[in-house]
Amino acid sequence: METLQELLERAEETGESVRGVAFENETITGLDFYKIDLEQVTFTGCRFVGCDFTKAGLYECVFAGCDFSNIPFRESYWKRCTVTDCKGDGADLSMAVLRLGEIRDSSLCYANFYEAALEELLFQNTRCRSTGFQKVKWKKVRLERVVLSGAEFFRTSLKGVDLSDCEIDGITVSESLAELKGAKISAHQAEDIARLAGVKII
Repeated sequence: METLQELLERAEETGESVRGVAFENETITGLDFYKIDLEQVTFTGCRFVGCDFTKAGLYECVFAGCDFSNIPFRESYWKRCTVTDCKGDGADLSMAVLRLGEIRDSSLCYANFYEAALEELLFQNTRCRSTGFQKVKWKKVRLERVVLSGAEFFRTSLKGVDLSDCEIDGITVSESLAELKGAKISAHQAEDIARLAGVKII
């Protein structure tokens, strides 16, 4: 079987995608996925070090129990991908597109989603503490038991997004709170929102 590096080199030469392969318990170091398409590729228990997924296309891929902390995924395109039990703290997903996928039981603290587009995406039981969601386009995004403490939503409309099951203390929005217009929150979260508006509840 070809190594992942060999598959990437062939894909770069031929323009074909890397398709239908699985990698398990590997430390993947210094590989360049730039503009490479991955289709139905599964990574289980893998750690990525010094790799670059800028402008990569990921279709029906699975990341399970992986560590891709601080890895750049700038301008990447994800469709029907599943991320489960992964660590992606500090990952750069700026200007990425994530559609029809799931992110479960994972950590994306301090990750960067600046100007990303998220469509029909599920975040479940995932930590997004101090994560940057500035200027993000949301469409049918579901958040279930997500830690958003300290997350930044500047110029990101949360209209129609249900935050009632999430931790939202210390989030950053504009002074007008325009980002929160139309969002759904629980009664106990109202105190957090009141603090943003400078209101003291006694």
